Amino acid sequence: TRTILCVPVRDSGNKIIGALQVLNKVVGAFSTNDEDLLRSLAAQVAIAVRNAEQVDQIQRRRPDQWECEFP
Repeated sequence: TRTILCVPVRDSGNKIIGALQVLNKVVGAFSTNDEDLLRSLAAQVAIAVRNAEQVDQIQRRRPDQWECEFP
């Protein structure tokens, strides 16, 4: 491994729920633009994780209703 860029994935309460890491940029070192992009991706990942958790909670609470609304 030559270069590593890693950023936290944080939930809406700012709790770290994971990390995104990229390795070995093809040309040169990682830039601040690369870091900004990875932070943006981490924010989107956090939203996707939260959405998946909410869907799971809904399905567990009311499985019969879920099946009726979304066959």
